[in-house]
Amino acid sequence: MRELRLYGSENVLEGSFEDIESLTLFCKFSNCQHTSEPGCAVQEAIENGTIDKSRLESYKKLQRELRYTAQKNNIQNNDKKQKLKMISKYRKQLTSFLPEIKQQKHSVKFLQKKLNNHS
Repeated sequence: MRELRLYGSENVLEGSFEDIESLTLFCKFSNCQHTSEPGCAVQEAIENGTIDKSRLESYKKLQRELRYTAQKNNIQNNDKKQKLKMISKYRKQLTSFLPEIKQQKHSVKFLQKKLNNHS
């Protein structure tokens, strides 16, 4: 079985469910969930046979999947930002030690030369 992944925002559904989207404009409440609210134009269309109930279920399922994908992407982006911040912090700490490391490296070379000359 192949998997189909949805990318993008809920705008991806525009055009695919024009019939449902146009009916939502006629619902009594702007935040209608199209389940049992009074004055729901979508439920009325299902009752009179204009649209099939399974079509509404598909529409809602795709909306949920798109919201989930968007949330998942936000979490992943936040994780990436946190990692980049941590890397940047450690890089700054390491670069602050560079002068000291260079000095010690110079000291080690100096001591090695002295030891080689002494042998």
